[in-house]
Amino acid sequence: MDFRQIDSFLMIAKLGNFSKAAKELYLTQPTISNHIKSLEEELGLSLFHRSSWEVRLTEEGKLFHGFAQELKDKRRELMDAMNQSVDKLRGKLTIHTSTIPETYLIPGLIARFQSDNPEVQYQIKHGDSHDIIEGLMDGQIDFGFCGTHIRHPKLNYLPLVKDEMVLVVSGRLGEAKLSLEDLPHFNLILREEGSGHRDLLIKELKEQGIALRDLNVVAYSDSTETIKQLVIEGVGGAFLSRFAVERELAEGQLKMLSLNGVTFERSFYFVTHKEAKLSQIEQAFVRLVEQTWPNEN
Repeated sequence: MDFRQIDSFLMIAKLGNFSKAAKELYLTQPTISNHIKSLEEELGLSLFHRSSWEVRLTEEGKLFHGFAQELKDKRRELMDAMNQSVDKLRGKLTIHTSTIPETYLIPGLIARFQSDNPEVQYQIKHGDSHDIIEGLMDGQIDFGFCGTHIRHPKLNYLPLVKDEMVLVVSGRLGEAKLSLEDLPHFNLILREEGSGHRDLLIKELKEQGIALRDLNVVAYSDSTETIKQLVIEGVGGAFLSRFAVERELAEGQLKMLSLNGVTFERSFYFVTHKEAKLSQIEQAFVRLVEQTWPNEN
């Protein structure tokens, strides 16, 4: 029995799916299946009920789950103790983040953290804002960066930066003007469901009397870069983060349209679970975030 098998078991139990667990752990499905097969052979029992539509824990699997989680926690405590004994942080830091923080905030943070902790390895896991909040509420994620604020008694939100969503079109177009009343007739490209960006846009437009069904959406994408390229090629316009389009606006590839002076603003947050058991590496990273963006409230 080794910790790779333990990690595979816990992830399958969490997601209820071998393929999703393999993807989350950056493994192939045959590898994660072999982990469970070896574990079950060593224990002499079945840990999962398997069918074509679901994977769920057996009674023995439920019993083993508690011990497996305890083993994982003890491993973290051991690594912390070893790190403290040599007064140097070593190990892996996993950062869960949505698109804009991943691209424009986290690289600088990692550079600063790395200068003091050169032996730390980083794993950046991208997800939409809703996935990150759900992971935090379920206790599967200890902290993350996102653009959504959902009240929950066990979550702490640290505001980081404010951002403006701007309507951009291809720089190839001539002088372009657009009123809010004309927006339903305008070709638009939107982010995918679950995006904090999309949720805020729909909410703000609704307050202006425009529903999602009223919009002429020609394409959806979960990639900000793809949306930018579609806009540059003239497929349609899009509401995008000002962070994400500063360079293209400066270079003339994109141009910004004003909607009767209406602006759409949002904040990005660093969210932590109040009951999280953080490793020494995670505690040090959280301190850096809090020092970079002190909470003035």
